[in-house]
Amino acid sequence: MVLESRIQTGRKGEDWAIHALSSPSRQLLATNWRWRRHEIDAVFMELDTVVFLEVKTRTGCGTNLTGNLPIPDTQQQQRIIRAAHAFMKRHRLQTHACRFDFATVCFHRRDGTVVDFNHVQGAFDGTQ
Repeated sequence: MVLESRIQTGRKGEDWAIHALSSPSRQLLATNWRWRRHEIDAVFMELDTVVFLEVKTRTGCGTNLTGNLPIPDTQQQQRIIRAAHAFMKRHRLQTHACRFDFATVCFHRRDGTVVDFNHVQGAFDGTQ
């Protein structure tokens, strides 16, 4: 029951971030793209750059998470990078530049409204 709730909260945060980051210059290519045991929350094409987005969602946290962004650790970055390379190869996008973005979404515990949203472009380097 708790796991289902966490999964639903995570999906809600991912959906919210994707909607917030969508624009005419940023085309959504995939959501929750899986490769082996790895997953990429969202993939966008922004001009000539493939953008891989990792989203972390929390509930009940205070405002302004900027000083405490839980950017993926090195192992998670490696998993995202491996999946990203597989995505680019499978979709024949190897000639495009790529970027790894990170977003946090924080929902109010009671009413589910967004308390805080942060988006970091180029949060980590994909050459690791």
